[in-house]
Amino acid sequence: MKKILTIIILFFSTTTLAANERNLELDKLFIDLKKNDPTLSKNIELKIWDLWSTHPTDDKLTSILNEGSRLMQDKNLFRAISVFTEVIEMDPTWAEAWNKRATVYYMIGEFEKSQNDINKVLNLEERHFGALAGQGLVNIQLKNYEKAILSYQMAEKIYPTMRSPKIMIKQIQELIKRDSIWMCGRYVVKNPVTKTSKLVKSAIQVDDTENYNAHPYQKLPVIKKYKNGNTL
Repeated sequence: MKKILTIIILFFSTTTLAANERNLELDKLFIDLKKNDPTLSKNIELKIWDLWSTHPTDDKLTSILNEGSRLMQDKNLFRAISVFTEVIEMDPTWAEAWNKRATVYYMIGEFEKSQNDINKVLNLEERHFGALAGQGLVNIQLKNYEKAILSYQMAEKIYPTMRSPKIMIKQIQELIKRDSIWMCGRYVVKNPVTKTSKLVKSAIQVDDTENYNAHPYQKLPVIKKYKNGNTL
């Protein structure tokens, strides 16, 4: 019995030591990543991804995760979700398992599920620039453009030479300009409850469609701009 107890203690001591060494190595790599040296950053990024994708104590879990990644690359997406879910159930503290499943959820258009998994990743590893970039993509699909910009800004703060934040922030800003317009002029605000109309003149941000959500200060739920510019 004493021998078994000694083996158990040695196992957990070795496991803890391996996890601590991994965390220390990651800490050093992230310090180097912030030095903003383009000649070194790509190599540092690859080392970080390698550590993230390798389970700190269980080679079997690493192998299963790799299997899921192969399925994802082969576009066998639903099977990949099952494999990543299996890994999550075996070790819910491994951030990369959540990140891989979040990626597949995004690929099949399950954006809310992807966001939920990304939240798990960032709770476990707040420096995960890959998850932050993925969060940006998810928020673009959900048309949460300001949140998407924030996600990319956070990723860039962690990884200053990362290319996607600079590219995507600019594209998101263009999306905001395209999908929203500032209009000043005469509008008829209609209250669907009282059936009354009110002529207003204000500057409001609206979607480029015929029917618009009322500006909150108007306190009337529907606003309609007639295409010929006239009002009733």
